Amino acid sequence: MYNGTYRIALTNALGASDPALPNTFQLQVFSSGSSALTPLETWTVSLKHQLDGYGRQQYIEDVINGNSNYIRVAVNTLNNFDLLPASMVTSTMMYLTGSNSALAYLSDGDSGLSGITANQLPVIINGLDGFPTGISSAYSSTKNSGWQLYLNNEQAKFQLLLNAGYTFPSVQLQMLDVCANRGNCMAILDIPFSAQGNKYDRTTDPINYRNNPYGGLNADTSFGALYSPWYLINDQYSGKQVWVPPSGFVAAIYCATDINFATWFSPAGLKRGLVDVVDVGAYYNQSDRDLLVANQICPTRVFEDIGIAIWGDITLQRMNSALSNVNVRRLLNFIQINVQTSLMYSVFDPNDDILRNQIIFAITNILEPIRLGRGLYTYSVVCDDSNNTDADIANGILNVDVYLEPVIPAKRIMVQLIVTQTSVTIGTVTTSAA
Repeated sequence: MYNGTYRIALTNALGASDPALPNTFQLQVFSSGSSALTPLETWTVSLKHQLDGYGRQQYIEDVINGNSNYIRVAVNTLNNFDLLPASMVTSTMMYLTGSNSALAYLSDGDSGLSGITANQLPVIINGLDGFPTGISSAYSSTKNSGWQLYLNNEQAKFQLLLNAGYTFPSVQLQMLDVCANRGNCMAILDIPFSAQGNKYDRTTDPINYRNNPYGGLNADTSFGALYSPWYLINDQYSGKQVWVPPSGFVAAIYCATDINFATWFSPAGLKRGLVDVVDVGAYYNQSDRDLLVANQICPTRVFEDIGIAIWGDITLQRMNSALSNVNVRRLLNFIQINVQTSLMYSVFDPNDDILRNQIIFAITNILEPIRLGRGLYTYSVVCDDSNNTDADIANGILNVDVYLEPVIPAKRIMVQLIVTQTSVTIGTVTTSAA
């Protein structure tokens, strides 16, 4: 590239060959009035805010500006894709045309492809060519095919799928489809960065994204939950504050709930739902949160004197039922996995009363600790002649019916403060939940 006085050469070979210098490229400055091949300056820089092994910032503006004797640089953030959520990258950002055709904008390095015309300089996104057109659909299609690898229960064992900011509706729907087909896992989805709402209208964009059948999510399933907004964090690797999707923090809360409480406890609230973040992308008040939850979106609540907490545990199921609760869906997934594992050892045993009693005993041993642990109000296991016909037995089938009444979390605690006359004796204080 030329700026009239100096020639500038860019290569990404450094980052590709040395694992110690990820996401970097080399910038060299040459004198345009000389044919000498020796550079006046050589810099190792990055379009990401990141530190090198010595704790020094590698972001190109911080490295070049004020240090170079010849040039200054300015990053065009509209083309700096690594700083944008994947859902905001569009095909219109991919090419440089007209008078800009002599510039090469990098994101994780220029591909160096040959045979590309002057007005179609390729851009790299996370190591993939941003070329040809239609990056949004091509990118989401690649992600879709990746999620399909997890459809097989026998080959992949897991309980949670994380969206991780790839907020294409087609990708999210594929994740939900994987969970529903497996029947034993759950997808944690992110609201798109551009649809989390703003200080002027905090609910229209997230609700439109959730419900819009044309370009939105529009899902109806208990096998996933949608979380909003995004979080601002201190990135320990770059030394900068960056916006990140909520799914990673939500997954951490799910896991901490499993370890410190139980899978059937709600992963929300001040006991289990606090997140260690700097700020949120949108502040939702009580009416905002009620509206979001009514549209199956899990909001985050900010307590000025306590912290920031997940304040919703609603699944994407539209019809209100026990399965509208994240903890109930996760409880059923937990029971399904454990019952299936336990009964696997009974396959090919004689189909008689002894086997039926053994199965009832095994399932009871799974469910009773859950009931005692506040996960079930009651349950019943049926495996007898009432649900096993002669035809079933002849075909080698043994039916087991498990009836469950899961515990529903208290999402609001309604307290009435009643002022009495001084001569009245107060016996009890009554609270109600709704």
